[in-house]
Amino acid sequence: MHGSQILMESLIAQGVSYIFGNPGTTESPIIDSLLDYPQLNYIEALHEGVAVGAASYYAQASGKTGFVNLHVAPGLGNAIGMMYNALKASAPLVVTAGQQDTRMRLRDPLLGHDLAAMAAPVTKWSIQAERADELSLLLHRAFKVANDPPAGPVFVALPIDVLEQESENEPVVPGKLHRAGPAAPAGVAEAAAPRSKVVARLAEAQRAGEIGARRDRLVHHDGVGWQR
Repeated sequence: MHGSQILMESLIAQGVSYIFGNPGTTESPIIDSLLDYPQLNYIEALHEGVAVGAASYYAQASGKTGFVNLHVAPGLGNAIGMMYNALKASAPLVVTAGQQDTRMRLRDPLLGHDLAAMAAPVTKWSIQAERADELSLLLHRAFKVANDPPAGPVFVALPIDVLEQESENEPVVPGKLHRAGPAAPAGVAEAAAPRSKVVARLAEAQRAGEIGARRDRLVHHDGVGWQR
């Protein structure tokens, strides 16, 4: 089984239906494999930021993991801003980018760079696959990390020679994760009570004009985050 087949089989095992991306030559093994996997739909965007943004919205709206396919260093660079947004929105994403042949890295190939280092600041986990034999477990971990609370994007660099290598390893089927149930409503109300009193006091002070003259405000922003 080629590395590209392991990738496609892993996506199906993880319940992926859509690939959002903007591919190039290093992603050709993935594009060629689409003919054998009609259940996977490739949604091509004209810009990498759009691809990541669409995958992020899909993940948040559907509750499923968004999967993204980009093209080497320039493509990943174009997507960094939206990967940051996905991180702040706690959107579970697995972002991949084709990488130049690993046998060429000492020659500084065109459009080549340390992709894992580029993506690290805006992801929960960032890594490059070095052999087809490690793809199965690597992808299994990537999907798990992306969905572990707080959810967020992970990045996997896929060198073209790794996608073309043969491997005897089979895709790893995801197991069921048993997590703690939701918090008891009574406990949540009890924990929130002190804050509720503070908010009520601030509202009373504002009505009385004690803080309105200074235009003080309570600011709630997306940095607070949320999690299913």
